[in-house]
Amino acid sequence: MGDNYSVDVLMEEHRNILQLTKVMKSMAIFLMEDRKVHPLDLREIIEFIRNYSDEHHHGKEEKILFQMMVDEIGGPAEKLVRNGMIVEHELARMYVMDLEESLERLEKNHCPENRLEVIGHLMEYANLLQKHAEKEDTVVYPFALRSLSREILEQADEETKAFEKAHGHRRDKFLKKLQDLEEKYCQ
Repeated sequence: MGDNYSVDVLMEEHRNILQLTKVMKSMAIFLMEDRKVHPLDLREIIEFIRNYSDEHHHGKEEKILFQMMVDEIGGPAEKLVRNGMIVEHELARMYVMDLEESLERLEKNHCPENRLEVIGHLMEYANLLQKHAEKEDTVVYPFALRSLSREILEQADEETKAFEKAHGHRRDKFLKKLQDLEEKYCQ
């Protein structure tokens, strides 16, 4: 987009999350082929999702941009945000809980059925987030930029800058972990 800091940051985070989905798909292939995937690496995926994708990214969307959209625009934004994007955020959270539970079973018994469950949950999360990021990038964010006043967009930028300053250490930590996982599984 280029002309709004808060949206640019969210879109950059989508690119990082989409990199994570590539790692998840590679890990799923490793599991499918019964190649070694260290359970700690799968736990790193869960930690990345919960801390970066959800708390850092979705948290910023929900507390800043989406809330401003609902407050400023009303009805159409309320439907788009609450009945669309927030529902998908909750669905993603459920998929991560399912992934964690299936990983616990896999750690106890590395049988094909448990591998298949982990593969399925990796794929359902990855597929949801790919579609979700595309919707936000092509529909939700442009709608916000068209519909919100300049003052509200500037406020979103300021709140996003403050959030990034306060939580930049978390972002950097998890992007480093993502890079390490990419090097391990995407070569």
